[in-house]
Amino acid sequence: MTDDGRTGRGTFPPVTKRIPVAYTGAGARSGPVTMSQRNVLRAMRHQTTDGHNFTLWQIVDLPAGTGLDDVTRAVAGLLTAYESLRTGFTLGDDPVQHVAGSGTIPLSVHEAGDAADEEAADLAARYTSARFDPAEPAPLRVGVVTREDVPVKVVFVFSHLAVDAASVWILLRRFEHLLTPGTRAVPPARQPIDQAEVERSDLGRRRADAALRHWRERLTRGPQSMFAVPLHPAGRAVYRSARLRSRLAAAGAAAVAARTRTSPSAVVLATVAALIGLRADRRTCLITSVAGNRSAPELRDYVGPLAQDALLLLDLSAPTFDTLVRKTWSSAIGAYRHSQFDAIRLWETVETVDRTRGTNFARDCVFNDQSDYSAAGRPAKAARARQEGETEFTWLPAGFVPARFVFYVNRLDDTAEFVLWADTRRLPAPGIEAFLRGAESVLAAAAGTDVDLGRLEEITGVTPVERGDRWRFADACWVDLDDVRALLHEALDLEAGEVFAEGERLVAYLVPKGDPPTPAEIHAACRALLPDRESAMTPHHYVVCAHAPPDPHDPARWARAAVLAEGSGRELTVREAP
Repeated sequence: MTDDGRTGRGTFPPVTKRIPVAYTGAGARSGPVTMSQRNVLRAMRHQTTDGHNFTLWQIVDLPAGTGLDDVTRAVAGLLTAYESLRTGFTLGDDPVQHVAGSGTIPLSVHEAGDAADEEAADLAARYTSARFDPAEPAPLRVGVVTREDVPVKVVFVFSHLAVDAASVWILLRRFEHLLTPGTRAVPPARQPIDQAEVERSDLGRRRADAALRHWRERLTRGPQSMFAVPLHPAGRAVYRSARLRSRLAAAGAAAVAARTRTSPSAVVLATVAALIGLRADRRTCLITSVAGNRSAPELRDYVGPLAQDALLLLDLSAPTFDTLVRKTWSSAIGAYRHSQFDAIRLWETVETVDRTRGTNFARDCVFNDQSDYSAAGRPAKAARARQEGETEFTWLPAGFVPARFVFYVNRLDDTAEFVLWADTRRLPAPGIEAFLRGAESVLAAAAGTDVDLGRLEEITGVTPVERGDRWRFADACWVDLDDVRALLHEALDLEAGEVFAEGERLVAYLVPKGDPPTPAEIHAACRALLPDRESAMTPHHYVVCAHAPPDPHDPARWARAAVLAEGSGRELTVREAP
């Protein structure tokens, strides 16, 4: 895992030797999975063809004088101390994790000569090219790159079932410590099976229930998508990413945090939300922020997937930036308190809300602050950024992320480092650069004084998206009536069909070709085709008519047509015409 997503030159260094790394832990045991592990298992089951292999990786520069024995001993220490690195799973409706008490993993050695950086990146690409088998208790691949037989780099690739970003940081810190002869691996205060038992306690269940209530309330009131915008004609179904490093942004975030008594992370989150709202022409922002969930002392050194989504519904109608930052800080605290949940139950909640509203929660807008875990593996990059000046903008290779818009905060110390991934159909390449530079402009402007949000467009150069006259605002969502109409005609076999906006309600008038479907059947057919249609939603009311009026574009004519059945489709019983 690197900050720029490079995967090297595409050629893999030959294996010089393979060394078996033996470990012996506290003993074998089995137990239930944690909520975060269940979340990863669910995602792995549902995402099978997008090239996302659920791995996290990092390349570590070794100190001078490090030998292969030192690396082997340190890797064995990690395996001994952290049960998640020697855990396999029995899958099913109620999965079980199995910790191996002892075993071996292979450590491959690759001679690279003077091309250590390139060969390490190539090796990481090879290791991440295939998913780990959840059944195997070996969710770790390790390779050593040598120069004239001297170890210079180590490549770690982990299964997401074993780690999250914070775990990688903890493991790399511990690995550096274990490289010193005579050091011993100390198990963490809590292992994943222990965490699963805590989550299944009465207190754990109450917290999970409270999290579901938090999500349900915000999903009910918020937009289904923050990027319900006209697709850019030059855009393709590809994700572009860019990185901005800025000392001005870091200084601004620190100054605003001190002035508002919040945190630099909350300041950046408020910046991102404000710019999304400006771009999407929204006064609210529904955004998921990845929560590390390690605030409890017993979880500070926990290794295993623990991070989950925190859902924020932010009110952007603030007069000044400081006011928005304070509101964001307050909302974030509440969201992070409700960011541990059973993923299966959560998606059942999402399904219930979507079925009632006729929406499809897109999870298309993600904020991920990883700056607390950025110290490992970045000193050289940080020094280079300082030498090159205060601001550095770089395009990164295209790739895939499971959202339309993902904003990473990789550093937030003396330099801010932001990486933005976006679907170029919703935010084309010039918009990605404008967004990153706009974020820097906001933070720089706010460093010395509170900023009038009415000047946001002037300060940033980010402009609202232009929507045509067929777009309407319905039930907190921007929708394109033409897209809703297309949804109806694709879902059903119709002689005629039109949709009209009545205030914030959408009403569909339909003439079927065959036997008239019930509103419930219409609703189900439309909902089945909603995914990936952020600019459509199902109508709030369906009217099945015997014949279309002479002018099908006139809602008054449809209102006088003979009705066969009508209803919302949400309830079990609808009114059938006599």
